[in-house]
Amino acid sequence: MKKIIRLTESDLTRLVRRVIKEQEDEMTMGYEEKDTTRRQLMLRNKSADVVSKYLNNLSDNIRFIAILDCEYADFSDIDVCNIEKLAFVNLIGTDNNFEEQGYECVEQMGEGFYYIYKDEEEKM
Repeated sequence: MKKIIRLTESDLTRLVRRVIKEQEDEMTMGYEEKDTTRRQLMLRNKSADVVSKYLNNLSDNIRFIAILDCEYADFSDIDVCNIEKLAFVNLIGTDNNFEEQGYECVEQMGEGFYYIYKDEEEKM
């Protein structure tokens, strides 16, 4: 049985900030190695080439993608609706073509922050 959790924009903002804070040490050290067991992809201040490398090798286990203050994020060849466990994408401060892809499973929750739902019951 699935539960529906309703969050306000401030709840989501607080959640994202907490996740980012927990990962800050890792990002500062330069998260460059691909680890398919990771449930989060967090990149900050990376080139378009580095971002592209990670986006083209996403694991089905990924739950959260945060690409912050990077050069560019190209979602042209990525179907976020078919990444089974993906729930959130955060693209704050990064030029991207995410919205142009026309994903039917995406709901924008705030500027640069998107919720990925798998069926209509999950839609917020």
